[in-house]
Amino acid sequence: MKYFVIIALLSLLTLSNESMGQKSFTATEFSLLVATKMKDSLSLNDVQYEKLIEINTMLQKKTIQIHAENKQAGSKGIQQKLIELEKERESLYTEILTKEQFEQYKIKKANLFNRN
Repeated sequence: MKYFVIIALLSLLTLSNESMGQKSFTATEFSLLVATKMKDSLSLNDVQYEKLIEINTMLQKKTIQIHAENKQAGSKGIQQKLIELEKERESLYTEILTKEQFEQYKIKKANLFNRN
């Protein structure tokens, strides 16, 4: 459930903008916003920042694809795929973040979850 809420929040920004007729972010634009926030809060170096943009762009494209392909399956089908995607995100993050940065990321992610 925790993973679903985090992914749902991230993908909601893109999807809600589309439904409200506002400018929707491309996967790259969205990833840039997320990576910039993480760079500031986790003190990422430039290499980590660039890799994070690549990872988040790929994952955001997958998120959009999951929503598009599973409209008929309902929230249950989408939820499971988003949980799997969030596990992939954490796995990829462990490859580029230091142990301390990853622990800080998990704390910030948990705090985001607890606020909602």
